Amino acid sequence: MNHQHGYFYYEMNNFFNVYFEYKGFAVNIVSSTIHTHGGGKCLKGSQVSLIIPIDGVDYVAGAGFGDLPFSAMPIVPKDNSPIIHDMNGDFHAIYVNDYLFYVRKMEKDNDNN
Repeated sequence: MNHQHGYFYYEMNNFFNVYFEYKGFAVNIVSSTIHTHGGGKCLKGSQVSLIIPIDGVDYVAGAGFGDLPFSAMPIVPKDNSPIIHDMNGDFHAIYVNDYLFYVRKMEKDNDNN
């Protein structure tokens, strides 16, 4: 809230960043954009995600996206992406290239998202 952008959850990611670093993890803070299935999206780069590498695998974690799983998700190529089952639904995180990844909520009618 001190930075006057991103609202409460944007600032919560700063808290989680400090917490994970205190616990000994390396943390990368990246800008994010939320896209919805209906074609809507937030302002490009107006959100924040935390990328935490563990044993050679990057995981995405953070606060503020609302309807996402409560556990960190490994970011891997699409063909190897595990489905994360959570009370909020089923999700996976996939690398598109070295600089872009998607976190997707699996839809019941179309699980090839």
